Amino acid sequence: MNKRYFLLGLIISLISCSDPDNVIDQISSNISNGAALRTLEIRQGEFYVNEPESIFDIVVEEMDDQNGDLLSSVNIYLSFVDNTQEGGDNSIPRSLFQTLDSSDFSTGPNGFPIISLEYRYSELQEELGLSLEDTNCNDQFRLDLELFLTDGRVFKNDNSSNSIIHTVGSFQSPFSYLINIVEPVSEGLFVGEYQLQHIQDGFFGPTFVVDQPVFIEIGHSTNVRTFEFRDVRIYGRTVVEFTIACDRSVITRYIRASNSCIDGEPVTSRPPEGSLLGPDIETAVISSEDDSVVEIWYVEGFEGRSDGCNYSDFPAKIRLTKQ
Repeated sequence: MNKRYFLLGLIISLISCSDPDNVIDQISSNISNGAALRTLEIRQGEFYVNEPESIFDIVVEEMDDQNGDLLSSVNIYLSFVDNTQEGGDNSIPRSLFQTLDSSDFSTGPNGFPIISLEYRYSELQEELGLSLEDTNCNDQFRLDLELFLTDGRVFKNDNSSNSIIHTVGSFQSPFSYLINIVEPVSEGLFVGEYQLQHIQDGFFGPTFVVDQPVFIEIGHSTNVRTFEFRDVRIYGRTVVEFTIACDRSVITRYIRASNSCIDGEPVTSRPPEGSLLGPDIETAVISSEDDSVVEIWYVEGFEGRSDGCNYSDFPAKIRLTKQ
């Protein structure tokens, strides 16, 4: 199918589309004015502690207002986040790791340029001068991407809207990926029906409106779990994703919440973008072998992305109790 007709068809379809989590909703309002690196597939999103050959593997799709023809290059920056309390903070600031040229991309199933980003645990350690002993369970590697277009424009996390950088649910173009170092958990744990309970409200009250049952499923990787439910404030579904990182539960960055404001006042109708959620500085302690109760500690308006509301990184907590 011709790429231009593909994009035109998506935009026309927007007229009859009512699902806010559909990618079509984002094409007209965002890509017509910019560009994105959409996460097309996550084949493996985490490293296994003490397994230097474990692999991080995702497929990224470049989308711009000329159907991918504006792609020039992509810079990838690498950093290390030390979350181990013992031994002090050995985090390493980001530095340029790799530059991809447009010729490194191939044409994907949607007619846009795609590329597989595949890195071994040992490769990233070596790049930053780390040994296996320097990295521990619950530490993280971080990849930050910058997209350069042939017309001189540059797009990255900092200058992209909330609706673009969602990590789950819709557009999935965060321009940034955290690779958690984990110890694999059994696929039979942390799945099934749970009762969601708010134990610390967000800025405007409970983040997810009401306490309710949810069904947790295995996500894209061994230690990733997801759950979803209908949210009356956004007339659609809210999808939450978190990782079991050894003795911690870590919510994925840039999860969409329904809080939204105009002139600092909360909007009760469907918000245009919504506040984004991310992990709190201190994450909840859990047992990787006991899945009866899971707490998730997070912040609303993560990194200041509160969609018009006058707050940033406001802490909140939920508890999930297995039924």
